[in-house]
Amino acid sequence: MSYGEDCHLPNSGRLQQLFNEVVEKHGIIFVSSAGNNGPALSTTGAPGATCSNSIGVGGYVTPEMQLAEYSLRQSTGSTLPFTWSSRGPNSDGWLGVSISAPGAAITSVPQFSLCQRQLMNGTSMASPNAAGCIALLLSALKEEEIEYNPFLIRSALENCAQKCFDCFSVGCGLIQIHLALDLIRSLSRPSFLSNIYFEIVGGQGRGIYLREFDQVQQSSGDIRLTIKTKFFSKQFDQFTSFEDQKKKINYSSRLSLLCDPPVNYVQHGKCVDLSFQDRTFDIRLDPSILKDDQIYFTQLQFFDINQIHFGPLIRFPITIIKPMRILNVDQPLEYRNQIFQSGEIRRHFLEVPFGSQIAMFRIRNNSFDHSSQMNLHFIQLEMNRSFRLNEFEKLIRLNPQSTFQCYFLVQQKRTLELCLARWWSSLTNISFDYSIQFSSLILNPSSIHFSSSQSYQRIDLENHFPLTIYEISGLPFIQWKSLVQTLRPNKEQSKIQILSSRDCFPQQRQIYQLILVFQFNLVRLYFLFLFHFFSFS
Repeated sequence: MSYGEDCHLPNSGRLQQLFNEVVEKHGIIFVSSAGNNGPALSTTGAPGATCSNSIGVGGYVTPEMQLAEYSLRQSTGSTLPFTWSSRGPNSDGWLGVSISAPGAAITSVPQFSLCQRQLMNGTSMASPNAAGCIALLLSALKEEEIEYNPFLIRSALENCAQKCFDCFSVGCGLIQIHLALDLIRSLSRPSFLSNIYFEIVGGQGRGIYLREFDQVQQSSGDIRLTIKTKFFSKQFDQFTSFEDQKKKINYSSRLSLLCDPPVNYVQHGKCVDLSFQDRTFDIRLDPSILKDDQIYFTQLQFFDINQIHFGPLIRFPITIIKPMRILNVDQPLEYRNQIFQSGEIRRHFLEVPFGSQIAMFRIRNNSFDHSSQMNLHFIQLEMNRSFRLNEFEKLIRLNPQSTFQCYFLVQQKRTLELCLARWWSSLTNISFDYSIQFSSLILNPSSIHFSSSQSYQRIDLENHFPLTIYEISGLPFIQWKSLVQTLRPNKEQSKIQILSSRDCFPQQRQIYQLILVFQFNLVRLYFLFLFHFFSFS
């Protein structure tokens, strides 16, 4: 599936509930694009990279694709994740991206475009590629009469993926479908993995994700994890037999635990004994020993001791961001002579100083003869809020010896990810200087609401920048955003209507539509704004 948007709560809501249901109850393998909102972290799209039961696919580009599809004069020499491919983790710690596939193709397009074929890119191209590979895998398994379920397929794909880059962009790695087939063939027949799967919860939910300054200054204490063993559901028209219940009674497994990559800030047990009931245990984190301005990632992986060769059956992601606290707010934080290669991404994690509302970012291209395309992506996260609400993104081209400067809003005492990405198709290494400075430009009131009887509104503006208001960006401006008019639907014309027989949820649950009819007239309004500015140093 190629569909997605940002969301406030990952893996929740009616639509994502239905996606999880078609996997767990109907055995449908759900392959979806991870999103095109990168390169900053925690930009995955819903539902493809937020549902627990989906296979979220990121996009990458190979040297061969660079030459044949994008007509570059020379390749970058290596396989790269696309700059725009969404990165994990979700706000609840779930990694989001499972695997990665080629994210571009010269393909057929609809006739209304008056074109025979066109170069298309995006994770919307990567997920169909992965889905086609998985279809070949299923065809081989059916030919050899090997039982499978969606969870076995996803585990095999993740365990056989070619590891490269960071896991936030490509998940477990590049899809390797022939290795996945060989891995499933190596299992004993019938394998208990063909009708069983696991869920693990703890921390924020499906993983641990610490990124605020106060969260990473001391040991976490005990964090309880729970593993839930589940058997694949029968179809709705099939009864659960005594043999099915006996499988649950007889099931037992002993799992070995390890962190990949190995880290010294996670403490955990060595093994877990499972049966058909919830199993709980504790782990402990100590992020206080980590260095500032860095991101750390590991996965707590669980292996069946009788089938170690298959790889981990369960993965529990742990992501820790250790932000740097800015001590001198009067001076900009500077990074000089930073060499960027093709597709390289630099991330800085800063705690926004108390009282700051605006950040000023400046970047300079030090090259004398090469221009460069850069993607600037700055994000702060709020609990249970979409990343879009606190995001600044700008794709710029810097000519030789040129400078770009911008301003964006920030929230005090919250971690800011400063993500700078050299565009993936850039060929030469270039040196940059960049800096960031925090300050405040206080507007009181922060938002303006005019009622129908109000003729004017006073606004107080306090400038705490070291520059004057005219040196910042010229005169400020006010943008009229919305006109709110209270309306009531027409009672006689509004109705609830049943949809067609095709519009049904599983088990033939009918879908209805609510039709509301409103009547209104929109009158054009004009406003005159007058400003008097006072600067406070």
